[in-house]
Amino acid sequence: TLPLAATIATRNVFDACWSDDPQKALMHGPTFMANALGCAAANASLDLFESEPRLAQVAARIQRRQPFLMSEEPVMHAPRRPSPLDRMLRPFADVRAGESATALLLGLNVFLLLSSGYVAKVLREPLILASGHTPLPGAQLKSYTATGATLLLALVLPLYGALAGQVPRRRLINLVTVVCVACFVGFFALAEADIWTGIPFYVFVAVFNVMIIAQFLAFANDVYTEEGGKRLFPIAGGGGSAGSVAG
Repeated sequence: TLPLAATIATRNVFDACWSDDPQKALMHGPTFMANALGCAAANASLDLFESEPRLAQVAARIQRRQPFLMSEEPVMHAPRRPSPLDRMLRPFADVRAGESATALLLGLNVFLLLSSGYVAKVLREPLILASGHTPLPGAQLKSYTATGATLLLALVLPLYGALAGQVPRRRLINLVTVVCVACFVGFFALAEADIWTGIPFYVFVAVFNVMIIAQFLAFANDVYTEEGGKRLFPIAGGGGSAGSVAG
């Protein structure tokens, strides 16, 4: 939310408050202490009034809502009742009405992410330990490759953070997911062509396991408030634990 305020007053009150002298001006009423961000938002809102028929839009909306506003029926509605699924999940977390579907989807999401990550780890180990494609022993090659993957992560993660500040979250998630799926398909095609991919696949899996989980946590942070996350974390955590075991 933006710290923005406005005061509606009669001309006499307005003239009494309007002054270039700080001792006479009503500082806390009309400008909210001239907050720069709030004033920029106010100017943008005024620009919309000049470029779009905002008053006509407001009048049309009031007219549509007038029968409801003038109705004598009570405007308060009964609170939403928990569904059977909500009640089924309550032994595991403090699930409130309407929260079960989102919590289960997040749990399924982290289940798939962790299970796929562990399957990829199982696939990469024999590729690099028993390769025979380099003069280095498998264990030594794995050690050097792991070091290279760590250095690559030190470069990739700041770039990802910078990109996250420029691209909308949903678009970024879709982009990273598509790139990861395309990489898996590409490695599968190379394996089918009998092309050794031990080192690049090892590095890719290392980056994949870090980035995809970091992205999930950032997405979950957008979905839930701190209070909601604390209440529903056991469901997502259970999905992660089950995914680790399944993988």
